[in-house]
Amino acid sequence: MAADGSLADATAAELSAEFGLDPSALRLIQHQLKSLVAASTQLGLPARAFARLAGNEIRAAIEEPAKGGYATPEEGLAKLLNAEGGCVDGAEAAALFRRPEPVTRQALTERIRNGDIVAYKTKGGQYRIPRWQFRPEGGVLPGLAEAVAILRKDPSFEALTPFAFFLQVHPLTPGHTPLEALRQGNLNDVLQAAESERG
Repeated sequence: MAADGSLADATAAELSAEFGLDPSALRLIQHQLKSLVAASTQLGLPARAFARLAGNEIRAAIEEPAKGGYATPEEGLAKLLNAEGGCVDGAEAAALFRRPEPVTRQALTERIRNGDIVAYKTKGGQYRIPRWQFRPEGGVLPGLAEAVAILRKDPSFEALTPFAFFLQVHPLTPGHTPLEALRQGNLNDVLQAAESERG
């Protein structure tokens, strides 16, 4: 596993240097590709069939954006951070989290560090905390912290991993994102999807 991780990091570093791309964004893409292979295998798709299917899909996906120009890693990051109502700062997140009494920013930061709340730390050191994880009545969606705990066991876990996991349709939550499945109460599907993400 360590060797695979080192190879992935080396590939990301090479692509980063060659094309001037963000290495963390490239590692996230590598992680998503690996997760898709694992989920497809778990669903019974033979590796050779997956390779053929992926080849056709990837060619189409590359050709289409090439007509209008590629999205940059920064645009991809912005899309993740702005999805489902976007992100808020610590003060607003504390207000969204309160249940039934307000929580301090210090307590909120501790929950972020423990993985109970999803957040992304900017280069300026400020947390951007997605609205989508909070329930209208306060607290976070049931099962969210459990799914994040599973994701964190993967050595390639990064702050953006939960964003990519919860906001993209997953083979084990068919037709839905894990976030939508969590909102519908399909916790077992979400936890299985999170398990499939581990390398």
